[in-house]
Amino acid sequence: MMAASAAHAGSACHAGPAFRVAFEYALSGDLAYLSHRDELRMLRRALVRAGWPLRFSRGYNPIPWLSVPLPRRVGVASDCQLALTDLSEPRPAAWLRESLAAALPRDCRLASLRAPAPGGTPHAQSAEYAVTLAWPAAQALAPAVERWRGILEMDERRCAGGMSSPPAPKCQQFLEGVALEGPELRLRLRFIEQRTARPSEVLTELGLAPDAHEYTVRLCEVAWNTQCSGPDLESRASKGFAIGYKENHDESDEEQDHEENEKDSCEGRLRN
Repeated sequence: MMAASAAHAGSACHAGPAFRVAFEYALSGDLAYLSHRDELRMLRRALVRAGWPLRFSRGYNPIPWLSVPLPRRVGVASDCQLALTDLSEPRPAAWLRESLAAALPRDCRLASLRAPAPGGTPHAQSAEYAVTLAWPAAQALAPAVERWRGILEMDERRCAGGMSSPPAPKCQQFLEGVALEGPELRLRLRFIEQRTARPSEVLTELGLAPDAHEYTVRLCEVAWNTQCSGPDLESRASKGFAIGYKENHDESDEEQDHEENEKDSCEGRLRN
């Protein structure tokens, strides 16, 4: 009887059209060391505390539908994480912004919000990182950074002249820009078929072994496609932090999280 009720409740959550909300938030401090799954759990709890009329998944253990199109790797701070969620009924953007900002934990700051947001899943086109190095490591990287800047400028001239560029090493094919400003290395990486390089891979190709040096990385800015554009969602180029990513988070990951939550729940009932 309870199972039938739960299944009915899960399906009822999908009645009517969804009201899509997109919001951008910053993660810093200890929260940068959350795994992607723990980050989703933190956001879901904040949305529940905020009192949003969330749209839940189907199944015996419904969870609020939530997607982060560009996940961080553990240890990476971010100024511009983007999340999408669906509501069962519309709410004013001002109320949503105020309630969520108050519900988020420390070191997680709401940057912007758009409601209603366009449907579909946005894809990242490029991402900019700030890698803060120790002075000796930054000085060691300077010659290689200048050499790469020259290669990029030469490739731009080749493209402008209609000439093809020679095959680039693994990371250079994703590189749009590189600059060394004191101890801070700025990297802009493009996405090719939803794949890009990690900052640690770029450091390795520049000749710096990441395991031998301490450094922090911060995702500063992401350029998204036009599916989720608008004045309220334009990324800010605020500065700051820690390590790289590559994968994209989609609904199959959400289904896997949901299946594992159901498995954990069943195992807990068996133990009790």
